[in-house]
Amino acid sequence: MQQALYERRVAAAAQSEGQTDSFLSMYSALGKITGHPSLYLSSSQSGIMPSLGGPGPGAAALVPADYQENDSKLSAKTEIVLRVAAMGKKRGDCVIVASRSTSVLDLVGGNLKNKGFLCLKLTGETPMSDRGSIVRQLNDPSSEVDVLLLSIKAGGTGLNLTGANILILYEPSLNPSVDEQAIARIYRPGQLKDVFIYRLVSGDTGAIEMQVMILQVSHSTARF
Repeated sequence: MQQALYERRVAAAAQSEGQTDSFLSMYSALGKITGHPSLYLSSSQSGIMPSLGGPGPGAAALVPADYQENDSKLSAKTEIVLRVAAMGKKRGDCVIVASRSTSVLDLVGGNLKNKGFLCLKLTGETPMSDRGSIVRQLNDPSSEVDVLLLSIKAGGTGLNLTGANILILYEPSLNPSVDEQAIARIYRPGQLKDVFIYRLVSGDTGAIEMQVMILQVSHSTARF
């Protein structure tokens, strides 16, 4: 289903070529599909058309009869997060799942909590009065927190999250410095454990996320 939705959206983008919002709407839509089909299908009830970033009324034909919203098995990325979190918990490590989308964090967080993981969440909507408490709880050596769900732009460059040593970048950013900033939040002075970075990229060399990664590499190479 995920691949069928992806191919359908690419075909719709080809038909709308030349529109000023076509790239951004396509990038947003394909990002939702690769993140988890439920993120994309959530607007299908209102029949939002592909040209506006939605699936349109015809998408229902691609949904299987046993479809369950937010099911982790419908997304390879969500399944990888669950596996890495389980590995980290077994080793006594803490995991950060970073995404530009709070909808992704909510969906992934729901799956993690259903599996018994203790999660915290830090986004741009988190009150300033709560942020310090979340950071202290994460960085406390005796903390039982398993996963921090992090909005990738939340907190600025000075955010110290060395209580975690595994970072999962759920999708590549168009601006590579955003990903580098997220990495710097755990890979910095004060970190006492080995650091592991997972970049989740869907598709082959022609897929949108792989193209973004290629641009990131080109950008990084051009700076040196």
